[in-house]
Amino acid sequence: SHLTISLIAVAVGLLFAFLLTIATGRNPFDLLTALVRSMTGFGRHEATVDGRDIVVEIKSVNHRYYEFNCRTTRGYNFLEEKLKSYIKEKVSRGKIDVYVSLSQKEDTESIVKINPSLAQGYINALKKLSTDYGVADDISVSTVAQYNDIFQVHRAPEDEEEVWNAVKEVLDVALDNFIKMREV
Repeated sequence: SHLTISLIAVAVGLLFAFLLTIATGRNPFDLLTALVRSMTGFGRHEATVDGRDIVVEIKSVNHRYYEFNCRTTRGYNFLEEKLKSYIKEKVSRGKIDVYVSLSQKEDTESIVKINPSLAQGYINALKKLSTDYGVADDISVSTVAQYNDIFQVHRAPEDEEEVWNAVKEVLDVALDNFIKMREV
């Protein structure tokens, strides 16, 4: 009787595994491994790829579902969705925080423009400060340049696919480190 129950349990388990394989297209042992795997981990990698300094950090804590949060260097927000879907292919659960820092290529053309109304506002305020309070009027270009919000830096647009490929190269190593740390 115990043998019969054990054989029935094994048969049901095999049937379930077969149905799971058909329904998901994935090996049920891979799914079992994913359940056993820890959800807490950290992975980091930094490298210079195609003239860009890139840093990728991935960390996670236990969470019932997949929750993704990403911070990137200003101007590279287009990477967020790519990162989310790419990482989701390899990580199924946990609260995942990703930080990506990258610098532009050194040969990227930059144009620096001055915000004339803001610069004039600072100059007028400094002159008023001088006359109202009897402070020496030693306003120079260096003085005004300290107010860095008067400058606007415009860079030539970068090829998003080229940037993604460079980030992905660093991401793959960080992701491998991250997954190894999550192994039980």
